[in-house]
Amino acid sequence: MGDGIQAGQAAAQGHQLPVHTHHQGTCAPQTRRRARKRKKVEPLPALGEELGKTVYHFFPQFRRWLTALPNVRQQGKVVYNKSFCIWSALSIFMQALGSRRQFDREAVADAARPAHVLLDNLNRLADTDQLDILHGDALDDYLCKLPASHLEQIPPRMVERLIRMRALEYARLFGLYLIVIDATGIRHSSKRHCDYCLTQNRNGKMLYYHLVLEAKLITPDGMVFSVGSEFVENTDPTATKQDCELAAFPRLAAKIKERFSRLPICVLLDGLYANQNVMALCDQYHWHRIISFKSGRLPTAFREFQTLKALCPENTLETRVNGRYQRLSWVSDLEHEGHRFTGFDCLTYNDDLEPTYFGWLTDLPVTVRNVTQLANHGGRKRWTIENEGFNNQKNQGYALEHAYSENNNAIKNYYFILQIAHTLLQLLIHGPVAAAFKSVIGSMKNFFRRFADSLCHQGIPHQAVCPEHLRRIQIRLAPT
Repeated sequence: MGDGIQAGQAAAQGHQLPVHTHHQGTCAPQTRRRARKRKKVEPLPALGEELGKTVYHFFPQFRRWLTALPNVRQQGKVVYNKSFCIWSALSIFMQALGSRRQFDREAVADAARPAHVLLDNLNRLADTDQLDILHGDALDDYLCKLPASHLEQIPPRMVERLIRMRALEYARLFGLYLIVIDATGIRHSSKRHCDYCLTQNRNGKMLYYHLVLEAKLITPDGMVFSVGSEFVENTDPTATKQDCELAAFPRLAAKIKERFSRLPICVLLDGLYANQNVMALCDQYHWHRIISFKSGRLPTAFREFQTLKALCPENTLETRVNGRYQRLSWVSDLEHEGHRFTGFDCLTYNDDLEPTYFGWLTDLPVTVRNVTQLANHGGRKRWTIENEGFNNQKNQGYALEHAYSENNNAIKNYYFILQIAHTLLQLLIHGPVAAAFKSVIGSMKNFFRRFADSLCHQGIPHQAVCPEHLRRIQIRLAPT
């Protein structure tokens, strides 16, 4: 049977089959099995120390950004430094604590230890000398009073720094940085939370929720960095319509243009944004675009695309990408409301070997030489904001949808602090601990557990947060 030989054949060939006896005093022969050799793994570094190196290597002005925040509390009664407050909030997300209550429990546990390592590490990172860790309610009180517009500036400032130091050069597609814009929910409830809540009737029941329109710069290895955020909320009580994604898009686009006025950008958008207003705004800002092309959004142009595609067989490329068949087609000089564009699509198969169709429209020239890259490294990368962005922040430990506060201004501040924490941990995971993440850590769940253990039990040395010392080191980003 199989590759073995039967007993009769063995006896005829003179081979003696092993006989297993189980009489008392007789030892059964031991089966010899070759021991599996463990692969050589990278030693796990002190994650808290590596975080300090990552922060102050990439962002030597990070302390200055925090100290520049306005002092909104009553003078003479301030106990906790504002930088210490922000680092305390960052630690909630970096340890995947999920709530302010859990942060308080960690603070109590640290106070009960002989060495207050968590307190010392937060002081080291914030460059403060606090005597104890603040209560979660004190942190919330500060974030309720701090105008959200100040923390809103830090995530795009971090991306601007990464671009200036050329750490994201490899993320360009034909010289353009890819920025995905999409909306996600950050809170929903059956009861009204505030006057700014959006409302939706679902099966006769009213749902109250909050949305944010987010713009993220993406990289080929799955990193996503926030470059702008615009909250979708009902701020005008006299308005006859609710705020929505399309109404928020010009506001968000203006913020991005003001911050990155000369950056070569290609925006990746859902089919919802396939309209003349969005196209006109992209033309005004000199942004290139790749937008999902569907029959329901531009039916006339989509029918024309399908008809002309059948008449232009020379505009078809059959290829394999990562071993999977793809059929790519394109048609130039399509038009919608005075805006000309090229339509292109991709027919491939998913993991279940079912045919899958993707279609896009773009103002970029499409040829047989670049259509594969435009489809696979451009159009299909729009899902990065959903998978590595929103999904990770909601389900991988950051707890984006958790109600960290009841105050609307504080909710926004927690959101921006989450984006800062997400940026820092991505650089940490893809930078100094990339090898250890592959061989030892293995998952985000394990990473958060090991990071929290390091922050609470391993001290961060002074040289790990010294910008002058960190100028002499080099951190390369690598896929995990």
